[in-house]
Amino acid sequence: MEIVISYAREDRAIVQELAGTLRAWGHDVWTDAGAHSGARWWDEIVARIQACDVLLAVTSPASLASHACTLERRYALALGKVLLPVLVAPVNTQDLPTEFASIHFFDFTQRDVAAAGRLYQAVQQLPPPGPLPDPLPPAPPPPLSYLNAIVDQLDALVPDLDLQHRIVTALTGGLRSTDPEERATAIELVRRFLEHPQNMRDPAERAREALARALGHEPGHQAGPTPPPQPVPRSRVPAVLAWVGGATVVLAGLGVWGVVGTNREAVVAGSIVSQEVHDDLLDRGQHPTSVTCDDLTAEVGATTWCDTPGLAAGGYTIRVTSVDGSSVTGWEYG
Repeated sequence: MEIVISYAREDRAIVQELAGTLRAWGHDVWTDAGAHSGARWWDEIVARIQACDVLLAVTSPASLASHACTLERRYALALGKVLLPVLVAPVNTQDLPTEFASIHFFDFTQRDVAAAGRLYQAVQQLPPPGPLPDPLPPAPPPPLSYLNAIVDQLDALVPDLDLQHRIVTALTGGLRSTDPEERATAIELVRRFLEHPQNMRDPAERAREALARALGHEPGHQAGPTPPPQPVPRSRVPAVLAWVGGATVVLAGLGVWGVVGTNREAVVAGSIVSQEVHDDLLDRGQHPTSVTCDDLTAEVGATTWCDTPGLAAGGYTIRVTSVDGSSVTGWEYG
């Protein structure tokens, strides 16, 4: 079964958990793995929804506030796709959108072995999707289209004072947004602007002050670039294993890189590695345009390459430093 997961970036850790579990059960699972802006990103999401069997809507206060998540859900329903809302955090039922009115939620707020078993049964019982409508309904326009345009402008930034002031003005509005996706994307783009060698002094100072206010710092706080990551190992807490549906399932969400399977080499999917590296780089103050990693064998000394466009390094080698059974529990930049 082809499953697309729709989610807000605040729920990324839970998405890793769900994606790893679903892959363990033999499903083809797609997430956008860290790329949250740009027209090409949206075009791929639209194509994936058209091709999928199920849209799994990770449901939380953040996803209900996300314009992108709303567009994804509604487009999937317009195509006749199966919609599976998975509740990962309490929400106000009065705030639920109309597309959820007659759909049963799967409660995954308590992520334990019993919940994994119920999820397995729920997915197994989903009906197959019908044929796509002919003609197809119009694809929704890219959300945050003004931010997508800024992505293109930053990719080819020139020392034009008026242009850079317009970029900063638009991003400042995004920093004030109540949509978590819009605000988070604006934060990433302000940081990219500040790291760009072609930024000019006055617009850069305005951008620093706006970012400092958005992050709750004093206006004098410096939000500029930070050095690339050093090869420091990261530990992961032990996994909880559950026997569900005939496969050993690592319930990620507990902090490990979920590697699942029986009778095959333990391999971490590239999408999971991509998300982990993306989040780690953000934690270190680095802001790649996207992160794309190859699969990684769960074996000490195993390596994989990650492309990180938008960073000076261009990419990093990831080396496994420790494993626990079939789970990667420590890694470093090589």
